[in-house]
Amino acid sequence: MIKTKAPSLTPEKLEASRIPQAFWGLSAPDFFGRPAVLQKINRYCDRITKARTNGVGLLLRGGLNSGKTFLATYVLRAALLEAHSAKYYTLAELTTLMMGQEGSRFFDEIVRPDFLAVDDLDDMNEGSRLTLGRIIRRRKDEGKPLLLCTIFPASKGDTDLLERKLGDDARRLFDVTLTIACAASEFRTHDYYAERKKAVR
Repeated sequence: MIKTKAPSLTPEKLEASRIPQAFWGLSAPDFFGRPAVLQKINRYCDRITKARTNGVGLLLRGGLNSGKTFLATYVLRAALLEAHSAKYYTLAELTTLMMGQEGSRFFDEIVRPDFLAVDDLDDMNEGSRLTLGRIIRRRKDEGKPLLLCTIFPASKGDTDLLERKLGDDARRLFDVTLTIACAASEFRTHDYYAERKKAVR
């Protein structure tokens, strides 16, 4: 659990993890989603080393502005505090880097961290689907936790919406992640950047 700003997480360490700077100093009181969601995340953070040992990650599902990125980076910072390595990327960033000239070398780098967060699975094209599927398979094979943020809700029908996008790779993902549903409406009621805006008025 991250109760306060963590002085041991230096700007250099946070920058190396690629966590967006807006999330560097945020802690539990800054989360305005459902308390039950934060409780689940805090339980995961309290067991962060067990999560690493068992290769169990998180699938954060919810609409826009539901706090998914907050929660993913919150977990990454908890991992860093316990001396685990961690990286944050958006799916678009990963796809672009993987399609570059040094894609194979880069792939080895992105699967190396103990905890890997992949954000913004919103617009999944064929290239990004293949990239994500490859990452899911490699992380599962190596027993390393993967944190994914998606707007695709769990389906009430026979086929999960994420499964329609990823096929068999979705089942591999479900095998090694805990699903947490975030509620957009409750998170949106708080103006997250109110103090920053007030400072420049």
